[in-house]
Amino acid sequence: MQRRTVTVIYLFCVQPSFALTAGSIKPGDTVGFVHGDNQRDTISLLISCLVTLGLCVYTAVHLNVPAKGERYLQTMGRELKWCIIGLFAPELVLYAAWRQFASAKQLIDEVSRATTAAIGSHGEQKTMHAEKSVQTEETSLRGDDKRIYNWTLAHGFYGTMGGIAIDVDQEDSYHPHIFGGAKRLTLTAKGVALLAHCGHLPDITLDDIKDKNKADSLAKVLVCFQAGWMIIQVICRQALDLPSTLLEVHTVAHVVCALLMYAIWWHKPRQVACPTLLRGEGVLPLAAYMYSASRMSGQRPRGTFGRLLNPRPELKQLVYLEGQGANRKDARRVDTASSECEAIEALTCGRFVALPLSPTSSHKQELELTHAGDHSFTMRMRLATEAVAKYPAILSRFQKSEANTAGTFDHGQRRTHLLPYATELVQPYSLNWPNAGLLRRTESLIMGMTLWGASMAYGAIHVSAWRYFFPTPAEQLLWHLSSIWVTFCAAFWLMVHLLAYFFPIIDRIWVAYNERRLGLLWTGVITLLCVLCGVSFVGSRAFLVVEAFASIRVVPRGVYDTPSWSQVFPHL
Repeated sequence: MQRRTVTVIYLFCVQPSFALTAGSIKPGDTVGFVHGDNQRDTISLLISCLVTLGLCVYTAVHLNVPAKGERYLQTMGRELKWCIIGLFAPELVLYAAWRQFASAKQLIDEVSRATTAAIGSHGEQKTMHAEKSVQTEETSLRGDDKRIYNWTLAHGFYGTMGGIAIDVDQEDSYHPHIFGGAKRLTLTAKGVALLAHCGHLPDITLDDIKDKNKADSLAKVLVCFQAGWMIIQVICRQALDLPSTLLEVHTVAHVVCALLMYAIWWHKPRQVACPTLLRGEGVLPLAAYMYSASRMSGQRPRGTFGRLLNPRPELKQLVYLEGQGANRKDARRVDTASSECEAIEALTCGRFVALPLSPTSSHKQELELTHAGDHSFTMRMRLATEAVAKYPAILSRFQKSEANTAGTFDHGQRRTHLLPYATELVQPYSLNWPNAGLLRRTESLIMGMTLWGASMAYGAIHVSAWRYFFPTPAEQLLWHLSSIWVTFCAAFWLMVHLLAYFFPIIDRIWVAYNERRLGLLWTGVITLLCVLCGVSFVGSRAFLVVEAFASIRVVPRGVYDTPSWSQVFPHL
């Protein structure tokens, strides 16, 4: 049977091919290695630019961890939105990458300092010995203040991108309603830093982070080679006096931003779907404090410009009334307390009260300013006060209030007012655009100068196509005006930031404008300037993108000539 099968294969496959070679092919009809025709066509040019643009826009963007329960279509819509931003304004994505990189680097330093402080502290000062256990989804907390795994840049990015969250949607939790209906509190970089100083940072291995990553280093290297090929090709064509298209120039601008984004985001995990979750009753006090210190707990201001302003956190409206060294075990004081707030103070040596309205404001007047009758707020403040007493890292961040010189409280005893540490510690989900939750060492003005400097470089690349061929004189004029205007606007705002850096009064005017504290005239002038600059800037950027594709309809013949050496290297 086996011999018969071999015979059939030979008759139907080998013998016909042999007959074809022997009979129908003449000696002059065979060829060896075949070279290309040294030409490229319109389709191959478009495919090369579109594939390179796609790689630069889509694969170079590393988004943060999505919200809990986000659907697939919502995820695709979020990625599509950032792809559109990357297509029309790649330097904005580059700026976001740089801000996240700076925050990740500082987060590593914060974790290192927290670990060093925990190891060097005495046993009674360690905060890792929580009264209630805190469990994570993938790893458990150690109780000896010694971390197994040192934080790398990948860990820094993971903590910055919302990789650590507190699960408050637990069936066995007694406080599911105190977080405003939120099912998950995603920690920002500032929140992760505070978590580390409080001793609740979980040990996460580098392998765990790599397992969540949907992109590997080899794929990134291949994308960088394809993106870099476009730059080499345009430079070589200029050296050989071969014309290039506006689409290639536009692609080069994206390639430069993409290569920088890859260099900055090289260690950032991509397409992480689920964070590392902290669970357990022991983390609820810290979660309550972080929630009250963040914008999630506040409401937007009322008025005409209320929707344009960020909500004000609860703790921004409160002060911490420090106690007089009460003992936690003083059960007699707890039993004889006349109110729930005084009972909390007896246990924790302090409590949160509303900001004093006047130097003579009384204890009762302060309590009336809080969320009277709101059980969720009362429970949240009780847990937040417990967190202040349990974690010295929180209390050390409080600042003395100007109200310390005010009158007396509580039976003639002078009490110390402390302004709570209120900043963006948690969010419903990790925001991709730079926000108040990121750590930073550099001043915001320098960051703004970096953004506008990148935008000016993007416009300068398009200005370099000044002498290129255009299908019509009108398109050439519009390209010249648009590229110059994009570069000029970026340079103008760069100079404004530079002047504000050396003359702080300009920065104070801008801050007052953002807080809607300027007069009507100055507000109108600055708004008009921003609107005119913004609309014309966006319109110019849009024209550059559209014209880059539209100009391909009529190009010089030499555009399709290809240097012979370029065929040796594989590329798209």
